[in-house]
Amino acid sequence: EVAIMDLTGLLNNKNLIKAQSNPKAEPSKSPPSPPSPSTIKVVAVVQLPPNEKALDDNIDLIFKPEPSNSAGKSNSNNGDYTFGPSQYINTERGTSRFAKTLVRRLNRKRILLEVYYAPIKKGFFRSTQQEETLLGTVALELKTFLTKNSIAGEFPLLDASRRREVGGSLRVGIRTGKPFEPANPVEDEQQTDLEIAGTVITSPYDAFSCPIIPETNNDNSAEGEQ
Repeated sequence: EVAIMDLTGLLNNKNLIKAQSNPKAEPSKSPPSPPSPSTIKVVAVVQLPPNEKALDDNIDLIFKPEPSNSAGKSNSNNGDYTFGPSQYINTERGTSRFAKTLVRRLNRKRILLEVYYAPIKKGFFRSTQQEETLLGTVALELKTFLTKNSIAGEFPLLDASRRREVGGSLRVGIRTGKPFEPANPVEDEQQTDLEIAGTVITSPYDAFSCPIIPETNNDNSAEGEQ
């Protein structure tokens, strides 16, 4: 499950300021205009093949901002945007050749969350979408899912080299049912449905939060029993 929850702080984005500037005019010191939600999109590039017949392809998911936020206000008032429902990817598990290929690639591939801005040029008879500008990228390591079942947090947008922040951040959540290579396979098989169902779904984004299960100290428990 891939959920894009919020895109915030876009008015501070260096690439947006450059895209909205007029190269023939004097540099403006005022902040950029908040883009309309229809001009923003997030593309989640999952660097895994969609099936065994397309091993060189990636899985692309496109997310568009909602026209208004949870309070009913326009998403373009201050450069902060909320997004709609989660999207899902079916990943094969087991001992098949393709399932083993997926596990190998998890160890060295990423999920790239790319934020694009495509302004709309209004004409006399119709409006046309202009060329897209990449505003920033968030890169998340897929190898996390070898031993864990979720990644969640707020991540800054980075430039094309993914080294410098360019302004703005994405709040995202990505999860799978269980790790692909659990640290203890025996314990993983014995995990109860109740533990798996411990994830809480929150509206309106289909976002989730994962409970923290405290570690138990077997030695202390044994001493208490005595």
